[in-house]
Amino acid sequence: KQWYHRRVREKLQLEEILRILRIDADVHTVPLPGQLTAHDITEAERYSTLNQLMREHSTHTVVTFLYLPRPPLNDADNSAYLENLCRLSEGLPPCLLVSGLSQVARREIWSMGWCELEK
Repeated sequence: KQWYHRRVREKLQLEEILRILRIDADVHTVPLPGQLTAHDITEAERYSTLNQLMREHSTHTVVTFLYLPRPPLNDADNSAYLENLCRLSEGLPPCLLVSGLSQVARREIWSMGWCELEK
């Protein structure tokens, strides 16, 4: 029950931020599949599952805002990072990968995973 109240609060915060920014958008909460919280799933599987979920729920989306995952610390992991970004955004409407937001804005705007502007 506590998770439900947190999601409702996050949705209201996101709607308020969008209103302040004068962005006309609908906010929809989509439950994440259980396999995304499993510890034995690879990053590639996690990004592919998120991509599939977003494609299923974004048929009328004009633009999708995604939080840009933190780049790897090790340069040897750069190729895998870019491949995962491709997995995340493949087949979606135009995506804006967002980074550099303040901690407050990042927590309030992007905590739900993505924000979509409907046509």
